[in-house]
Amino acid sequence: MTLDIRADINKLTRDLTVIQKRSVPKVTARAINETLVNARSQAIKEVSSDLRLAQKWMRYRHTIHGEKKGERAVLRKANAGNLVGTMNVYMRGIPVHYIAGKQTKVGVKARGGRLYRSAFKAVSRKTGAELVLKRRGAGTRKLMMPKIGVRTALNERIERYATSASGIATFRRRWERLLQHELNRIGG
Repeated sequence: MTLDIRADINKLTRDLTVIQKRSVPKVTARAINETLVNARSQAIKEVSSDLRLAQKWMRYRHTIHGEKKGERAVLRKANAGNLVGTMNVYMRGIPVHYIAGKQTKVGVKARGGRLYRSAFKAVSRKTGAELVLKRRGAGTRKLMMPKIGVRTALNERIERYATSASGIATFRRRWERLLQHELNRIGG
């Protein structure tokens, strides 16, 4: 009696090659992307509570008129060929006129207990929008719009969450779950 198991071994070898070359990089890329999205949402929650502002001001960029322009922290996704995911945080700060309160003798008050000294409210001639402006220097006619900078805080928090022990544990859990799902799909 002879037993021919070459066909089964060849099929098993093909399956293992598929898992190694296709499934593992795909699963790793998805786990990286999910971990970065999780780090972004954690960072947005923390920075917004530190600045005492609503999360929508951290999450989205806005035009001068207040319309949403897109996300503030944009994910460049990892893929099976390039297992590196990056998060870009746009530089422009949050203009103060979105959160401005009333004008006082000293300046303009804003949400979160802020006071912008020497700032004043003005209406735009072109759009009719109410803006908060401030002079650039003593005796100059040049004006600027004060902004709340959030880029560095978001960058630091995203990096801290993504590289911390909890971020690595999150990546590992997601990677194992996705790999198990992929193995079940291939095997079944």
